[in-house]
Amino acid sequence: PYGELIGLYAAIGDEARARSTLAEYRSALPEAPDSRWEDDEARMEARLAMAAGRYEESMDHWKRLREINPGCVGCELEGIARAHDAAGRSAEAIDWYHRELEEPFWGFPPDRARIFERLGELYDRTGDLENAAIYYARFVELWAEADPELQPRVQAAQARLEAIVRERG
Repeated sequence: PYGELIGLYAAIGDEARARSTLAEYRSALPEAPDSRWEDDEARMEARLAMAAGRYEESMDHWKRLREINPGCVGCELEGIARAHDAAGRSAEAIDWYHRELEEPFWGFPPDRARIFERLGELYDRTGDLENAAIYYARFVELWAEADPELQPRVQAAQARLEAIVRERG
């Protein structure tokens, strides 16, 4: 599971281990052409930049991945959305989260619950209470039967949804 390990080390900002694991991966496949590693390296660099707070650089790497994999329409949208979000660009994050929900995906589907919850929070932060309520409600509905350890998040979203409804009538 080299890819997962590289991603984990990059996400926690352990650059040395991420790079050494990628080197191990490359040595395990000595016959692979150099182009084989483009997407793994770009993904690792995007995660390392994100972990280090270099959000512009992270976005550039995620966008590069979309160029490397043009057939993967929905790929890398989450990384771009999260980088905008971490950089405090709520409008751009909202746009990219919506794109993640709307574009076809390849591989794993988008984490709809996480996106609904985050869209609720972002719309709430920007004062768009109508959309905040919509996404809080979608999150609450989707996770109504979530595991007990996740219920505090559901309850928080439900409480905020109820407060918005009281405020707006």
